[in-house]
Amino acid sequence: MDKRTGIIIAGSCILVLILIAIVFISDSKTLEVPSNVLLTVTSERTVSKNGDTNPSGETSSGETQKITKKEQYTADDYKTYQLLSNYDNGDITKKPASDDERSEALNNFILNKLYYNAALKHQVKSTSETDYAAEYEEKKADLEPYGVTSEQYAAYKKENDIVQAFKGSFGDYYSVPDDAYESVVDTYRSSGEYSTYSFRIMSIPYDAKSEEESGDATDVAETPSGEEAEPTPEVTETSSGEAEEQKDTSKEAQQIVAQSVVERFRSGEDFQELAKEFGSMRFTFVGSGYSLLNAGDLEYATSPLLKSKLGSSDEVYDAFMQLKPGECTEPIDMETYNSYQIVKLESVEDGFVGEGEKELKAILLSEIMDTLIIQDSKYDVNQSGYLQTL
Repeated sequence: MDKRTGIIIAGSCILVLILIAIVFISDSKTLEVPSNVLLTVTSERTVSKNGDTNPSGETSSGETQKITKKEQYTADDYKTYQLLSNYDNGDITKKPASDDERSEALNNFILNKLYYNAALKHQVKSTSETDYAAEYEEKKADLEPYGVTSEQYAAYKKENDIVQAFKGSFGDYYSVPDDAYESVVDTYRSSGEYSTYSFRIMSIPYDAKSEEESGDATDVAETPSGEEAEPTPEVTETSSGEAEEQKDTSKEAQQIVAQSVVERFRSGEDFQELAKEFGSMRFTFVGSGYSLLNAGDLEYATSPLLKSKLGSSDEVYDAFMQLKPGECTEPIDMETYNSYQIVKLESVEDGFVGEGEKELKAILLSEIMDTLIIQDSKYDVNQSGYLQTL
């Protein structure tokens, strides 16, 4: 399920993302630098008093001080980065097919360097314990013909480790600007969709077999007289060796189960306990990441995210919106997930509040991370080097 599906972000929050590629060129200064230099990043680093620092930003023991550093990245750095990026994606020989693709690849390189320098500024360190020198030796036959050295490979991997660690903890250093968040609030308040929901979902899976797979030839046996006999239940053995009838997980059988579960809930049984007995775990997004939830766990969603959290199905969403707190939907056939979905509404609160608000802000933050990094970075793009590389 794509967490972006159904999310409507106010234009003021994401419009600036469209300008990223333009910013790299039109808003940068022409520098007195060699033509092969693409990017100069100015940042603060913490170093020991004697000035020692290593590529990961770690300092030697003793007193430290903050200094301003200028890092320059060349066309050769971009070439190595692009080779290794393509290698990670399965084809080291891949080349951009158009001017737009070349521009996108170059902007991604620049943006990655801005993230890396911002991470070092915040003293983010890699948590990986991988021996990249040894890993390079395993891949040497693929990389050496393209001029990639062990040192370049290790530096690329360590840098990516730090950038990913930084992105994963981005909320520790940045937050959604108040005006951007209020713009989203105003949009949904004015449309009357300014609520936070808590709910539980039960997913009852079934085996989706075609008619040929589940037809008469496999389900029905003939008696010697030519009459059809009753289908023979499949059996499996328990750990003790005793024969046990296998659960019928056909779509028809699970539909009956799902309907009986709804009836039992409406007769007073606990939804969460029924979900534990009959439902399966559910893979969904939580915050700006993904998570595997237990059947019937309590979930939250603000109006902008509700449809996506329910599975992006109009049928499920429309049925859910008809519920009152404490009610559940009828079983809804979700063929995409080979399951019957039953959703219970726990509560509806006015406004974006609690866990729902936290999740909305986390996703908004993930949408504007690039913009915040660009705004927070001091950098210059050498237009001559940029255009020459293109």
